[in-house]
Amino acid sequence: MKKTLLISLMLLLMFSLFSQEKKVITVLDFNINNISENDMKSITSFLSAALFDTGMYQVIDASQRNAILDELSFSASGCVDESCQLEIGKMLSAEMIVVGDIGLLGGRYLMTAKLIETETSNTINTAKGIYADLGELIDGMYVLAESLAGVETLETTVIPPMETSDAQDNEGDFVADVGGVETVESSPDLLAVPEEEKKGLSSRKIAGLSCLAGGVLASGFGGYLMVDAYSFYSNDLLTAETAYDNVVTDYPGDWSALSYEEREALFDAAYDVLADAKTTKNNKLFLSAGVAGGGLVLIGVGAFLFFSPEKTEVPGDLADFSFNIYPGLGYTSFQGTLSF
Repeated sequence: MKKTLLISLMLLLMFSLFSQEKKVITVLDFNINNISENDMKSITSFLSAALFDTGMYQVIDASQRNAILDELSFSASGCVDESCQLEIGKMLSAEMIVVGDIGLLGGRYLMTAKLIETETSNTINTAKGIYADLGELIDGMYVLAESLAGVETLETTVIPPMETSDAQDNEGDFVADVGGVETVESSPDLLAVPEEEKKGLSSRKIAGLSCLAGGVLASGFGGYLMVDAYSFYSNDLLTAETAYDNVVTDYPGDWSALSYEEREALFDAAYDVLADAKTTKNNKLFLSAGVAGGGLVLIGVGAFLFFSPEKTEVPGDLADFSFNIYPGLGYTSFQGTLSF
């Protein structure tokens, strides 16, 4: 059980490491009025997915949350007041929680949601909606999630293709018949990039710098974890080994008066502490090696992208790799074509 909990916490740590700009949140069970608990759980699960799709958050879903709370022997049943819900958020290492109410009143479904910062208990944002039925509530979930996250819905404008006359040939040149003489006039290249806009770092070098920065951070953090594992946890391990070796001498009472079963119980308890210390140290060493190794890989990729010539031949789909950063949304979207 402890091993499962450690793995869950390691996953949360990795989420935090590789999504440094994204907050970790969890959507807790909502208070209900005149609707079933199963409907509430389906709605909150869909809200979790909608919040994740905003690109602003890492979301701990219900199954992950329940697994961690079970390992901690904590029951969320009956936890309806805000102080108890904040305590659950802290147990999950979530930076923010989403709580709220869902009810049926006058033939309408009412839903309110509140985003709360776990550490300070401050309300970051609220959202609400009134729906004619459950179907309408589900249809409006993404709008409610974006309102709760404080993200303005992006509108996409579709530009219709230009109408061209039959006198335009396949090469984009306009053909005119003047006095029986066919003349050709080249059309202007409207998509040509002015020379002054081509200055600055290329997309490839920007990607290389990003990889280098991420790799240095990951390698440094992995090294820190490794040093911490060898120092702090080594001390714990030494203490546990000493306690196991001195079970008899450290016993405060008369050892000879104990039965065989009582002696075995004392040895088993000391051994369990020793085994837990060894497992904790080994797991942290494994995690630190993985993080540091991933950082070294990122450094290698970043160095290749930044320092290699712009016209390096690359195989396959790599030549179509592209990215475009949209500021203000808290995440990076990849789109277009990166020329190697």
